[in-house]
Amino acid sequence: LLRNNNVDNFKYQWFQLKNKGLIHKMKDYNEKFIREVIEKLDREGLLPAITFIFSRKACDAAVKQCILTGIKLTNENEKNGYIWNDKLKLYKEASTIKFLSPDDINDLWEQEGFPYLFPKIEADLHQKRAVLWALKAKKVGCYLEQGTGKTPVGIFILGKLLNEGLIQKPLVLAPLSLLSNSAWFGDLQRFSDFKPVNLRDPDNLFCHGQMNFINYDKLQSWCFRKTKKAEHSYDPENFFEMQKFDAIFYDEASSLKGHSSYRSKAFLKIARHAKYISMASGTPAPNTIFQIWTQMRALGSVLGDSYETFEQRYGVQRSVGPVMRWFPRHNAEQDIRKRIDLVS
Repeated sequence: LLRNNNVDNFKYQWFQLKNKGLIHKMKDYNEKFIREVIEKLDREGLLPAITFIFSRKACDAAVKQCILTGIKLTNENEKNGYIWNDKLKLYKEASTIKFLSPDDINDLWEQEGFPYLFPKIEADLHQKRAVLWALKAKKVGCYLEQGTGKTPVGIFILGKLLNEGLIQKPLVLAPLSLLSNSAWFGDLQRFSDFKPVNLRDPDNLFCHGQMNFINYDKLQSWCFRKTKKAEHSYDPENFFEMQKFDAIFYDEASSLKGHSSYRSKAFLKIARHAKYISMASGTPAPNTIFQIWTQMRALGSVLGDSYETFEQRYGVQRSVGPVMRWFPRHNAEQDIRKRIDLVS
């Protein structure tokens, strides 16, 4: 409709341009036309706009033609996919901690009172930097190398928030193997005076401890129930929804691999109530970069609100035997990592 209601008139215009040597193919005319239309819509303040094309190939061709015109309708931040709202501004301000010198980190650590709050443990430099960054940004990914002390980082973060009165009900989600005297419980007793509560014990379900622990396998078993309509239905009155934990430290967050798993769905539900979230893992996406989406969604919308949109933007379908599967596009991982670096 924007080009011309009269098909004959359109053909006449094209042949006129062709005879003058201005275009050689129909593609050239389309590119010229697309540029003129988009620029006019932009001048009139009518963008963004939607063009319906009932063909996947034709839609891809239209996108390529828009790119070939060289039109730029976004600024640098929008081009990178960032909308600097208040939340992302917070990450930008907190990112300065990543680049502080060791002396500045040590000075800031003492100013925040950590040596007095945790006199029984001396933190390493990378742990101090991770803790200060997490407290400033509130919802972060703490992706430290394996064996570099993620448990003390969690104790520092939650302990500081409890001491400042910023949270009341912190929750630690971890593998069952780490909820023992040799890991979380042992470190908490050795390095701090905070009272732990093991929620796996039915007698402790409604105890008010300073730090609450549960193995993440309970997410799906406590949040979903069988009903007549569905095999698994989310229970809006489950334990986690009733408690509304205001801070969550998820140890080994790589367990949230599949976006459609019951564990991932349950965690995204309960994460809505938390003001502070730390996702800790040495291998956040062990098999494919797509496995990071659930963790990023819990922290915000840095990779989009919908997994389907994220998958279509960064993935391409390929056949693996009789099954079609999604794989990252060329250079997709580079863009995804750039976004992850904003919140981790």
